[in-house]
Amino acid sequence: NFSSQSLHFLLILMHFIFFFVTSCRRLHVLLHFGLILSCDLLCQLHFQSDVCLTANLDSLDVVLHHLPR
Repeated sequence: NFSSQSLHFLLILMHFIFFFVTSCRRLHVLLHFGLILSCDLLCQLHFQSDVCLTANLDSLDVVLHHLPR
């Protein structure tokens, strides 16, 4: 069973790996959005709150903002 710290670290690690592996394209946004949804689901299951959704939507906004037009 995950502790909250190890789960948080895992989510951060997944994001970092994901950003290094993919390049900034539309596919990247779609995949990132999928990752956000799955991370958020893990978060809600573990913490029974929607704090992660807010943070992840902010990061999605950043990704969308830096996409080439």
